[in-house]
Amino acid sequence: MHEIEGMPEKERRDGERRASEKREMASELDELLHLAQEIGGRLANGVHGDAYDDVRRLNELLHEARNQLTVVQRNLAMIKPG
Repeated sequence: MHEIEGMPEKERRDGERRASEKREMASELDELLHLAQEIGGRLANGVHGDAYDDVRRLNELLHEARNQLTVVQRNLAMIKPG
């Protein structure tokens, strides 16, 4: 059995696959949040009064979620397989 950096090859490959899947999920979520932000912006352009305040708050939350996802993606990029 080949070992790289003290880890059996199969475990290393499995760890790399899992890390890659997590990064892919985060990327898909980023795309989804981006789309939600676009739709939220269009919605904000079409409402007034109290409804506008609610949509504005929703858009703020989507922005915060996307910022937090950026932090998650940075952390996932630094995870070592295993």
